[in-house]
Amino acid sequence: MKIDRVGKGNLTLKPDSIGLWYSIKPNPESPTGQEALATVARADVSQVSVSFSPWIEEWDDMCHHHTRPG
Repeated sequence: MKIDRVGKGNLTLKPDSIGLWYSIKPNPESPTGQEALATVARADVSQVSVSFSPWIEEWDDMCHHHTRPG
């Protein structure tokens, strides 16, 4: 279930000392937002998944890691 996107302003992502910090503000008026809020309130949710789509990605076979130009 996709709840929100950064571009809409309802999802905030930023790196922290552990990894990735996030804050989500689901729309309580949408069916998806209502379902998300209800499942969290019931403690049915124990994990979260975040998907990324890089604009530019290169692979360096010599270093065996991803590099980003710029």
